[in-house]
Amino acid sequence: MSTDFHKEALTMNRELCLAQGQYLFFKKASEAKMAPNVLSKIAAQTAIYFDNAHKENQVSQALRGIGQGKFANVLGYHARYFKA
Repeated sequence: MSTDFHKEALTMNRELCLAQGQYLFFKKASEAKMAPNVLSKIAAQTAIYFDNAHKENQVSQALRGIGQGKFANVLGYHARYFKA
C-alpha cells in the first residue's frame, strides 16, 4: 500500500513545500542584498520548515526509506545549513 496519502507523508510534503517556498524567498532576498538581520530571520524560518519536514520523514519506516534514506539526509542537511 502506498504511503502517499498517510497523514505523516502529507504533513512532510506540506512542510517541504513551505521550506522550498521560503528558500526561494531567501534566495530572492539575498540577491536583493537585503539587510543581514532580515536574511537571518528568513533563514531561521527556512530551517524550521526543513527541520519539521525531516522530523515528519522520520516518523515511519516507509518515509525514512525514500531514496534509500538519502532524502532524509538532504532534509536534515538543509535544516542544519539554514540554522547555521
